[in-house]
This record gives sequence, C-alpha cells and structure tokens, in this order.
Amino acid sequence: MRVSEQTLPGAELELDRSDKRPLHQQLLEHYQGLIEEGIFAVGSRLPTEMALMERYGVSRGTVRQALRGLSDAGLVQRQTKNGTVVTSGVNLRLNAPHQLIGVVFPETRDAFCLDIMKGVQAACQEYGAHAAFGYSHHSSALERSEVMRMKRAGFSGVLVLPHDDPALFSDLAAATYPFVYIDQALAAAPGDFVGVDNVAASFGVTDHLLRLGYETTAFIHQNAGLAGAPSTVRERYAGYRDALAAAGRPFDPAWLIAATDEQAYAEFVGRSPRPRAVVCANDSTAVKLLQAASEAGVRVPQDLAVVGFDDILPAEAFSLTTVAQPSREIGLQAARLLISRTAGDDAPLQRQLLPTRLVVRGSCGAQCAPRTLITNCSVR
Repeated sequence: MRVSEQTLPGAELELDRSDKRPLHQQLLEHYQGLIEEGIFAVGSRLPTEMALMERYGVSRGTVRQALRGLSDAGLVQRQTKNGTVVTSGVNLRLNAPHQLIGVVFPETRDAFCLDIMKGVQAACQEYGAHAAFGYSHHSSALERSEVMRMKRAGFSGVLVLPHDDPALFSDLAAATYPFVYIDQALAAAPGDFVGVDNVAASFGVTDHLLRLGYETTAFIHQNAGLAGAPSTVRERYAGYRDALAAAGRPFDPAWLIAATDEQAYAEFVGRSPRPRAVVCANDSTAVKLLQAASEAGVRVPQDLAVVGFDDILPAEAFSLTTVAQPSREIGLQAARLLISRTAGDDAPLQRQLLPTRLVVRGSCGAQCAPRTLITNCSVR
C-alpha cells in the first residue's frame, strides 16, 4: 500500500532550530524512525521535496541532504518517475532477524561516516543481510540506549563508532553479544576493531613536514585535554611525538594546543614566536585554523604550514595536505567481520588496520601528486 503524499505521515515533527543537530539531520532521523517503525512500508513513497519544504519550512537543499542520507543508509531509492521509494525497513528485516545488524554513529554529518555506511550496505548486499542505523549524538546515554534497543529488538550484532562508555561493551561481551568497533576502540573493553593505524599515519604526515625543513612543529586538537580525548586523537598525538623523536627534534610542551573555541585559534596564530608548522588532529581542526590564519593575515604555507587528517570534503577547497582514510573499506570490512561473528565465528578478537594515503596539497608548502603512506595493513 502506498502512503499518500497529502496525508504526510509524521508531519507532527517540529524541527528544533536551537538543537545542535542540523535541520537536515533532524529530518533524516525522523523519517528513518518512521520507516523503521513501518509507518512507511517497503514500496511506499515518501512525501515530495516540495511537500517537505512547505511542511517544515526548510530549503530544498536541507530536504535533499536528508533524503540523500536516507538513500546512503539504504532505506530509500530516489527514482526519476516514482519519487523517493522506501526500499528497506524494519518490517522486512524482522522477518529474518539473524540477517539484521545495527550500526550506531555519533552523527552522519560528514563524508567519513556516510562512506562507512556505504561500505556496510555493500557487505549486507553481499551476504543477504540488512542494516539499521542509530545515532548517539556524542552521548553515552544515547549510545547505550540505541545499542540496547537493537539488542532487545533481535538484531544479531552491532557496529559502533564508540563514545566513552566501556561498561556498555563489557556488558555486551559478557552476554556474548557480537559487536565490532569502527574507527576507534575502548581499551577498557576489548573487542573486534576495524580502522587505521593512526600512530603510523600521523608519524608519516609529521615526518613529511619535518623533511620539508620545518624546525618547530605544533600539535592541535579540539579537546579539553588529551586524557579525555578519543583514542584516535591520542594515537595521532603519539605518532606526532614519535616522528619528532625519530628526527631528533625536541618537543616543546607549549606547542601542544587544546583549541576548544574560536578564540584559541586566534590566540595561536597571533603568537610570537609561533611554530612554523602545525599537525592538526583532524581536518575540522585544520580548517578552523586555516580560517583563523586567513583572518589574521597569516599566510599559509609561507608563514605557517598546516596538515590535517581524514580528507573531508572541504580539505581540497582549502588545499589542505591531509591523511585520507579508506572509509568505505572500513565499513565493508567491519560489516563482514560482524556478519561472520553472528554466523558463529569464534576466532580470537581481530584488529584490522587498513592503509591510509598521504594527500599532499599546498598547505604544507609542497605541491605534488598524492602518494601512499607505508602504514600497517594487517589483522592481528
């Protein structure tokens, strides 16, 4: 049965413009819930772009971002003549609960998570499984709620980009419930892991700066302190320190910068003396630093060389030298590993490290073709 566009099921949603989540994210999650609850059955059509724009008072771009997210999650297909058609949902998946896996992300506002989702969908298609997605919004309570909801609903296992609740995963392990960490892991709760060798990759990008002759190099992250930072940030800091040590360069504690607000970036670029180069924990940090440098009249790379990590979409626009992660492959391999666990694979815990790529652009002062870093690509 097709859902009438005029009735607009789910129209009771009121977008919260004070919410930290973007409007397209709120819209995406609302309609994902309606699909998973069976309000929109497989084969039915979502409302038109115009109907959604008028009902929620948003732009066409906002609507299209939300629909694109649903499409990337494998829940809908946008067809030229039929509109946006639901192609997957909980009703279909619960008929074969052993083929249903959950995926919990902090959010899906960046290309990294969206590409992981595409990899998960590819693995599901390969093995005849299905995936449903949930979001923690960087909250331990929401993360636990989403994971346990999936477990209670009969999902056969979960993939999680974890926040900071090792007790949750210790509980899952004690209950022999399959889970796989994506991108980062919690040392206090061992589990299968698929991601990259952040230490080696950060060593490589820092070494690249050092070989270009930059004598003073800082490390910037966006956390209040390294102790409470995600494991990825701590590992990238370790790679930075290792590269300095290998090159015989001293480490100055003054050049470990916690940039928790815009003022911190402005203060850093305004320092005198200032280090000649900066390793940023991720590209979002690097972009904020580049913007602060531009506003302060600090030239990149002549006055300050900058490198990042992740190769998000704005990186190319800012000519940012960065480390690219194989995000789709991470999702593919993580889903394959989880599906094998749900099928009874009881081999020792795996730590799969996939190769990264150093993308050299103008922000480091050396323009050349991208090259591959020598990083670990292993299972152990």
